[in-house]
Amino acid sequence: MEYRRRMSKIFRKYNAYLTDEHFKDMLYDEQKDWIDRMTCPPATAQNEALLENVLIMIVCIMTRIPVFIIGAPGSSKSLSMRLVSSNLRGVDSENAYFKTLPQVIVIPHQGSSTSTSDGIEKVFQKATKFQEARSRNFNVQAVVLLDEVGLAETSPFNPLKVLHGLLEPSYPEKEPKVAVIGISNWRLDNSKSSRALLVQRPQLDENDLVGTAEALLLKNNKDWYFVKNQKQQKIQDIARAYTQYQKNQKYPNFHGLRDYYALIKSLDKKELTRKSSTV
Repeated sequence: MEYRRRMSKIFRKYNAYLTDEHFKDMLYDEQKDWIDRMTCPPATAQNEALLENVLIMIVCIMTRIPVFIIGAPGSSKSLSMRLVSSNLRGVDSENAYFKTLPQVIVIPHQGSSTSTSDGIEKVFQKATKFQEARSRNFNVQAVVLLDEVGLAETSPFNPLKVLHGLLEPSYPEKEPKVAVIGISNWRLDNSKSSRALLVQRPQLDENDLVGTAEALLLKNNKDWYFVKNQKQQKIQDIARAYTQYQKNQKYPNFHGLRDYYALIKSLDKKELTRKSSTV
């Protein structure tokens, strides 16, 4: 909200009339344009989290700006990365525009309490060698994916200290040789976060929960609009109940977004079973 307000103020300064809502719509159109070019798994919920994650990942990969995406389990972090890597395949891409972009090659590192500095450095070295070797003949972009990077902070070996130099190359390097995306359930300390773009996903609000549930339940149904009117109130009730439960459950995030998604999918399966049994 504050970001949109400041951006619209900058546009007005240069005599370009743009309200907060206009800027929001402009961002949404850009996000939708990217996701609509992609082949997504069935019943993929195109909520705000997925749309924003996909756009920021693509921008940061193409510009080699390191980024950390922080959010609770179920906030579309890993799904966004899979969509980007499976659709941006260079000349082998299905979409005509994606054919003009580099092929995204992901080199992953799974963070854990046993992670070491040497292990992280080897992943960067592997990605750099791949980038230098393949880019001579093919348009590729290697990406170091630091999956569950927050878990590496629990390692007694303090492995993330090597990120300082890897994310901020010293002169004469002007930028990292490879793109870097870090995914975590919680925010890293400031010494790491300040060396990359930080995207921190808030908890989904009730509207996002309703939109996600509708995508999971309704969009594969031929009678979409009819079914939506029949189920709208039920979906809102479930989303409201989940929101209240999240606020009051004894152990924070003991049941999270993935449990909510599983509940929605189970309701859909139950109804399909009931319909088939009545035929």
